[in-house]
Amino acid sequence: MDWIKIMCNLLDHRKIKMIRKGPEGNTLFLLWLLMLTEAGKCNRGGYLMVSDSLAYTGDTLLTFMRLTAGKCAGCSAFEPDPATALDYIYA
Repeated sequence: MDWIKIMCNLLDHRKIKMIRKGPEGNTLFLLWLLMLTEAGKCNRGGYLMVSDSLAYTGDTLLTFMRLTAGKCAGCSAFEPDPATALDYIYA
């Protein structure tokens, strides 16, 4: 997949506003966008999978996003199941 579709009013969405107002909110938002683009690259229906049977882990995501755990220290509460991390955006 070469592109993902994002609505222009994304920053006005109530969930995004809540995330960005919280601690490390802008970092979480950036991580979410990075996860969206990585899921698009995986091209497995929004799932973050390294292969057909191997889901990304938090460490795998940090590696692919070129981040360190220290930069995401305030994001420890954001530990979704990597295989279904993006399901909530379709809810």
